[in-house]
Amino acid sequence: MRLGAKGLRRLHAVATVAWLLMIPVSVIFGWIYSLVFIAAISLYANVAAHFAAWQGARAEEASS
Repeated sequence: MRLGAKGLRRLHAVATVAWLLMIPVSVIFGWIYSLVFIAAISLYANVAAHFAAWQGARAEEASS
């Protein structure tokens, strides 16, 4: 299944809101000091960056 532009936009919006909501939750429960939580955030950042670069490359290829 391939997501269109609207689907990707919605997916990224939901992920952004979810991660923003995790900030106060992680502070309240003390997860901010957990190595597992920091590793999960780092993993998400790496995946999101690679996904964004991949989408950018696809868009550039489609425009040329």
